[in-house]
Amino acid sequence: MNDHLSATPPTQWPPMPQEGMIERILDIVEKEANIDRALLVPGATMESLQIPSFDMVMILIEIEEAFNAYLPMGEELADTVYLHDLIQVLTAKMQSKDSAPDTGASQA
Repeated sequence: MNDHLSATPPTQWPPMPQEGMIERILDIVEKEANIDRALLVPGATMESLQIPSFDMVMILIEIEEAFNAYLPMGEELADTVYLHDLIQVLTAKMQSKDSAPDTGASQA
């Protein structure tokens, strides 16, 4: 069984549903967190990148706007260790039809 989060430092980015998506996400992270692009590698730990929580919120907002998606900040995002994992969780949430806010309405 494959865990969705990496146990060892990854060396490659997760598969993306759209061409150029990883570059767009990294552009947002670089800009919003003011991090040197050379540091944004799959195996970079979230701890080593030292992204403040305010910057992480801004990153999520910018990604939501860029990809027209809703990305709630939850335990799954908070528990990511590597940048690879963060991007993998974000893209999975963007692909999920359940990523929209729950309105409490039931399906007919």
